[in-house]
Amino acid sequence: MKISVIVPIYNVENYLDSCLESIKNQEFTDFEVLMINDGSTDCSKDICLSYEENDSRFHYFYQENGGLSVARNHGIREAKGDYVCFVDSDDMIDRQYLNILYENIIAYHGDMSFGYFKKFYGNQIEQGFIDQNPHCMDKEEAYQRLTIVGENYKSTNMIVAWNKLIRRKIIQEVPFTPGKWHEDEFWIHHIIEKCSVIVETNAEIYYYRQRQDSIIGSSNQSDIRHLDLVDAFEDRVKLYKDDVSREIYIEMVNAYRSTIAIHYRTSWDVKDKMQEKEIKRRLKKRFFLSFFKYPVLMNLTQIKHSLIFILNIRIDRQRLWKREKQKG
Repeated sequence: MKISVIVPIYNVENYLDSCLESIKNQEFTDFEVLMINDGSTDCSKDICLSYEENDSRFHYFYQENGGLSVARNHGIREAKGDYVCFVDSDDMIDRQYLNILYENIIAYHGDMSFGYFKKFYGNQIEQGFIDQNPHCMDKEEAYQRLTIVGENYKSTNMIVAWNKLIRRKIIQEVPFTPGKWHEDEFWIHHIIEKCSVIVETNAEIYYYRQRQDSIIGSSNQSDIRHLDLVDAFEDRVKLYKDDVSREIYIEMVNAYRSTIAIHYRTSWDVKDKMQEKEIKRRLKKRFFLSFFKYPVLMNLTQIKHSLIFILNIRIDRQRLWKREKQKG
């Protein structure tokens, strides 16, 4: 068998049929689908069982709720294909998705092949740009993509797990980290570390549904668990120290500091202001400590961030002095 498609599932009865149907209708046919039910309490199980009953390529698995990473790892253990890809259960893929990724990985003797995604809202999907222009890159170029901070199309395409086809032997060596938000951010640089050739196509073959209640949706923007992203960036710094050029290592250190600064300026949805103040204190300490742990010269952005931190410290002191005067 050539490809194993892993679909983690949790309470997505409104979207699951569309997702599985898009996989079923692939032009490429030599694949299996591993439907991993992560303790859903809706009708997702029934939908999965109907596909398993009517198509021998679909296989259903149940586990107690453990989160996305645990479900993906479950699928990896069950996978039998030479290559593995992930499809999130509320998304859809183009009919040519598997065909394009597989042809590219074979033609260029790649370890990983990936395409671009197209966002969609509701059930309205406009077919993406399909004419592809394959591009091969080595680890160094792929690592450089991960130094970009913020939402950037090229870096996002590199980071996410769900638009990629990867050798099963590589994926089995790099499981996802349970209990983390932004699990793809912790995972992707360790996958790249084990790849010699990575093939990129600009074909928009993955359809990424936009939901308000998703982890990165607008209703969750202030969730404190987004701080996991800071840990993911530091994990990359540690890997890059011995595995990339000095230039890219410096870019990664600067990206790590910028990520801390961005999270420092976030208004977190926490129980009280004292908790938010403690979060910011720790982020501030982490920012300045990074100059001792990872001593590289500051760029202009880092200087700006440092001044902002120092300014905030002065503001805090001024407020304290005013309160003391009022007490006196």
